[in-house]
Amino acid sequence: MACVSASENKLDKKRLPTKAELDTVSPNNPLLLANGAHMCIVNSLALQNLGIKGAVTRLPHGGTVVLDKNGEPTGVLADAMSDVPTNPSPTELERYTFPTMSFGTATR
Repeated sequence: MACVSASENKLDKKRLPTKAELDTVSPNNPLLLANGAHMCIVNSLALQNLGIKGAVTRLPHGGTVVLDKNGEPTGVLADAMSDVPTNPSPTELERYTFPTMSFGTATR
């Protein structure tokens, strides 16, 4: 799941949710909240599906993974939109979601 134009100004607490909060509301689905074109926050499953773990700080297309004081990803990705599929093919959907899901095309 993805949300674009997620702004802390639109939320009650005037801050974006944390990775832990996203994990609570979407434990079984990858979730991405984009705050403009330069920053997004993702849940743990999205991090896993993007191949982000441990002390990885750079993504293949130049995005930055923000780490906490223990060197673990916080869920915040900076300038990483080229590393996140925005118009994924069925093959990319399988990679970024669940291998057991199938995808098709609906026709009239």
